[in-house]
Amino acid sequence: MVCRLILGIRAGFLAYQDIAKREIYDNMPLHMTKVCAITKRSSLMGGRYSNETRATQYNPVGKVRRYANLQTKKIYIPEIGKSVRLTVSTRALKTIQKKGAFATLKKAKVI
Repeated sequence: MVCRLILGIRAGFLAYQDIAKREIYDNMPLHMTKVCAITKRSSLMGGRYSNETRATQYNPVGKVRRYANLQTKKIYIPEIGKSVRLTVSTRALKTIQKKGAFATLKKAKVI
């Protein structure tokens, strides 16, 4: 009986913690994946290459995931007067530098 009571209190406490965590995460973006917000670049699966036995079908060297060069940046948009924190690729940073923050983010439908 005492064990059940303790477990019930503990389960209720864990449920309360879970609700508190949900409230914190409700203000965050829906997905926090490794994808660029502007160019939509993400990881790709690539093959490893072996120089020992070149171009043979009997040389399983495995697969490797190649990740995009993503950076989390705080970008100021002077037209709106606000800053936006985004995960962008380095290619997207060059695009922002060339075309401007407002035009690039508007075309990508971020703002």
